[in-house]
Amino acid sequence: MSRVFSVVFIFLFVLLPASARQCRQILNFDKDWLFARYGLQADGSRKAEPVNPFAMNFDDRDWRRLDLPHDWGIEGPFRQDLEGGTGKSMNTT
Repeated sequence: MSRVFSVVFIFLFVLLPASARQCRQILNFDKDWLFARYGLQADGSRKAEPVNPFAMNFDDRDWRRLDLPHDWGIEGPFRQDLEGGTGKSMNTT
């Protein structure tokens, strides 16, 4: 019984993790994202969100290409008088 336990232990905790490490692949998802800002804009206006942006035939040619990380708050000037979800400067003076 001890021998069977040893074989199972070696398989589960030594050989199996080693084979899993060989199959691991690291992918970089940081490149070539598309960005468009909708909703409340830096000038206080609102830009309507598109209908069905997930559709295969959605026209995203006007969207900007960028790499991650990206902060949409830098797309316009900081305005303390706008709603809280628009990004604000920590400087309140």
